[in-house]
Amino acid sequence: MSKKRKSTIYQISQRNEAPATRGKNYASSSRIPSIDEIYCEETNTNRMIRYVMGEQSIYQDEQTSDNPIIGDIVFNNGILPVKYNQITLKKYLDACNYNEDNPSRIEDKKRLFKVINNEFNAEKSLDEMEIQYLAIDTLMKMDAQKMVGYARAMDVNVDRSVYEIKHDMMVMAKNNPQLFMDEISNPMIERKQVIMDAIEERLIIENKGKRQFIWSDTKELIFTVPVGINPVDALTEYTFNDEGTPVFSRIKRLLSGEIEEPKVKNTPKKEVKKVKSIN
Repeated sequence: MSKKRKSTIYQISQRNEAPATRGKNYASSSRIPSIDEIYCEETNTNRMIRYVMGEQSIYQDEQTSDNPIIGDIVFNNGILPVKYNQITLKKYLDACNYNEDNPSRIEDKKRLFKVINNEFNAEKSLDEMEIQYLAIDTLMKMDAQKMVGYARAMDVNVDRSVYEIKHDMMVMAKNNPQLFMDEISNPMIERKQVIMDAIEERLIIENKGKRQFIWSDTKELIFTVPVGINPVDALTEYTFNDEGTPVFSRIKRLLSGEIEEPKVKNTPKKEVKKVKSIN
């Protein structure tokens, strides 16, 4: 039984990550130049190459056609499959500077396409499908309150219905499942929810002008936010270090409704003067 010869698959490099039509990440058709000037290592010179119909060589100085017909090179929906017997076309695509996988390409030339490794991409695709399934399954099993808490900490607008929030979380899980799983397993996210609850309950107050957080009851300073950092993220991170651990412990106590014992001020005792008795 003869071995089946595989086609080589080429793909446009630039992918539209936010297409107007869902799933249309590439233009319906994309044309790349059929003529290029490359560096030839064998002759140590620059040589013109072109894809000419009916020619065996891609080098212009080796082609024999009096009236050369330049072939069109068109990618449909970002893909160009080249069969094993399209030898000249494959030679041109492998040798031109537009191929970003060409090790001999001239660096300052524009990268337009790349070669797809079918076996590698099949394995990569399977891994992506598995992590996407895990992300979606995790979200579907999450109760509504927990999901809204994660959404708020992940900067998703939660001033809407649960269905709208879940829709946005689902889009996030599908589009970037690895990031989604990293976020919900990040201890910073869970702790950030607690900090946000404390701010919402006005147990701690953010003074945006001074970039400070203070306790609402004692008015004591908790933390000064460094310039250029998100205040809530900065405070959350602060509670992980030794100085901030007691702060987070008190926040949890206040949120749970635990009554704290009032701090007793140490007032100096009055010195009692002994009066001498007169006999």
